[in-house]
Amino acid sequence: MQKEYSRFSLLGIYDRSEVYFFVLSFALLTGIVARNSGIITYELVLALILVTFIFFIKKIKKNIQYQEYTNVILWFKFLLLFLILNFVAEFIHFWQGEDYSDRASDFVERYLHLILIMMLFALVMTGKNRVVWFWKWLILASFIVLWVLVYETVQVGFEEVLTVPVHRFGWLGSSYFIDFGIYSNTLFISLWGAFLWRRELGRFWIGMLILALIISLAGAILSQSRTAWIGWPEALIGWGSFYLYMLLRSKSYKKIVVILSAIVILVFFVFQTSAKNVVEKRVYQAFDDVERYMNGDPHTSLGLRFLMFEAALVQIKKTPWLGIGENQFHDFLNHGIAKIEVERFGKVAGNYSFTNIHNQFLMSWLLRGVLGLISVVLIFGFLFYAFSKQVKQARTEQSKALGVLGVVFSVASFMTFMPETPLHSKAQFLFFFLMSTMFILMLDIQKSEELRVNSSSFK
Repeated sequence: MQKEYSRFSLLGIYDRSEVYFFVLSFALLTGIVARNSGIITYELVLALILVTFIFFIKKIKKNIQYQEYTNVILWFKFLLLFLILNFVAEFIHFWQGEDYSDRASDFVERYLHLILIMMLFALVMTGKNRVVWFWKWLILASFIVLWVLVYETVQVGFEEVLTVPVHRFGWLGSSYFIDFGIYSNTLFISLWGAFLWRRELGRFWIGMLILALIISLAGAILSQSRTAWIGWPEALIGWGSFYLYMLLRSKSYKKIVVILSAIVILVFFVFQTSAKNVVEKRVYQAFDDVERYMNGDPHTSLGLRFLMFEAALVQIKKTPWLGIGENQFHDFLNHGIAKIEVERFGKVAGNYSFTNIHNQFLMSWLLRGVLGLISVVLIFGFLFYAFSKQVKQARTEQSKALGVLGVVFSVASFMTFMPETPLHSKAQFLFFFLMSTMFILMLDIQKSEELRVNSSSFK
């Protein structure tokens, strides 16, 4: 009989492998989201994951439940293909004489972290898990966001936070304010699915869930990251349609009125606070950036993105198959953008310090050619296929909710990859693959839970 860990009983965790996974995964998320707040570094956690995996590798080989985790196993194969395509593309440039620079070294290190993510999830694939435990993990994750908000408020000062211009949270305590907005918003748009587990969660955790939604929404808004807000329409359409379908099918019109009233009150409350001013400011600034670009001033947040996109497309036409490689990026950036600035606007700023072009698809194609582009497309192809299949074939409300969760996350991530390059940042790279793998794992766990329930009902 496996030893129970009573200290984790509040979360519903009793299996030893689950305890290891919970501690390491939560520590990794803390190291990512609260990157610069001095709690723990994700580098240390990754080292601990490697040590733990090596120490328990025999047990993992013996007890891993391959038949119960078909989606995860297939996902791992796609991740390995993703790694192979990118490494082959980059190593071709090394073979052609490209130096192994700091930038190239950073690329290799960042992508090898993916293997450690797979090792982490192998720990939890040896026992019988419950989906409700992962919801509790996500609820607790929002308090990492709260820690960053409190940390930065203390560092900056409460009065300074409220002054104009408003402080962008995530600048001091997280890896970057855009990153922090993405982390917060991912939790916000994901946690809406937990209400389907209200009976398993109980009153205490439902209260924690509501608090978690408020915290994660606050983190997304206070980061002032328009990139993070891209996920709101997807969440509204996805979860709104799902819950409306659920309510209409139940024919509980009283519940419909109560829930719609609660949503209206929440929206009214949010837009009566300073959050409204923050959102309006960032939205109007986007329109102003576009207008200035059309009037001949490209040196704005969106204007420089437009320049980089156009320069990337010009270069991709020259090197579509192999790309330019990591080491040639800065030369491309200065010469490519300068040429377009002169031709289009008759002026040039020069000496650009960007490390990416703020579009993951163009960035992968630019640096590693067709293989790099295909690798990213394959990742999203699998995510869309797996989660949309879950929505169509699910026989229970909870299974369908996990499919909706995955679709909302995938669409929001896809949209985030348009104005940003998450796979170019170590922190965002780890966060994206940690969350996507966890959501896929939840599909398999839910399927196993339903099979166990069905089998027991026939006894």
